Amino acid sequence: MRLTSAFSVVAAVLATTALAQQQNWGMCGGIGWTGPTTCNTGWVCQYWNDWDSTCIPDYYASSISQSATAKPTSTSKPTASASPPPPPPPPPHPTHTPKPPPTP
Repeated sequence: MRLTSAFSVVAAVLATTALAQQQNWGMCGGIGWTGPTTCNTGWVCQYWNDWDSTCIPDYYASSISQSATAKPTSTSKPTASASPPPPPPPPPHPTHTPKPPPTP
């Protein structure tokens, strides 16, 4: 009897897992998304932006530019760039040179 119960539990878990996969070309992620987040075999969940990820074929995913669609994975803050150069020194004050007296 215990074997039958264990089998039932395993079967239920497998059925739930199979049902949790998104259909081909279906949405599989994004802000607020509560549906399936895995795709069928041979398909991948492609991140497009924070609001949309879609199940697409593996062979399409490999041809998409990673730089255009890769979601940042780092949570660290960017490092500060080099500090700006100091401002230039103020111009020198003009020196007063006395005028020679007029010649008669």
